[in-house]
Amino acid sequence: VAFVRALLGDAVANKALAYCEYVVNPTPLPPAHQADCAVEGDPFRVCLILYDQFEMLDTFGPLAAFSAARRAAGLDVRVTVVAEFATVQAFKGPRAVTDATFETLAFKDFDVALLPGGVGSLRETYNPAMIGFLRELAGKATRVLSVCSGAPVVAATGALDGKRATTNKILFDLLVAGWDRVKWVPQARWVTDENITT
Repeated sequence: VAFVRALLGDAVANKALAYCEYVVNPTPLPPAHQADCAVEGDPFRVCLILYDQFEMLDTFGPLAAFSAARRAAGLDVRVTVVAEFATVQAFKGPRAVTDATFETLAFKDFDVALLPGGVGSLRETYNPAMIGFLRELAGKATRVLSVCSGAPVVAATGALDGKRATTNKILFDLLVAGWDRVKWVPQARWVTDENITT
């Protein structure tokens, strides 16, 4: 719920919490609460940026939180999956098919740009195609969210320069090496600085 609260605000987080309580203890929701769960307005657009050897938990965990918010608050969440190539391989998992590639994605005004971690993230910090795409997207998205070892990829774009951030704890020293303009916070589970959450 803290994740949803940080990204979507108190009203949606409270509705997500009510939904979670309903799932654990299913009792009929009163009609007033059902009507209160509707959220009107534009869809909430998420750009999921993948790469070879991405971590499935870092990817689908946040998407599950958005899904819970959608169900709880009637939020119209639309996810666009993007990568450098049309398909990417998850770490110890299946291949994923994208909706668009870095070159073919036309719409770039997303509410959230979501970059998961994974063993392939270290390679991506030196991938000019990823860095160029993410730099452009981060400049247009309302919020940038990286999970675990995805933070150094965001750091490589310069978007974290002068900002507080965190990353994977097991490989912390390796991952933060070379990104000295970032104020790394080793003990934090997550850090939000302006519009970027790591």
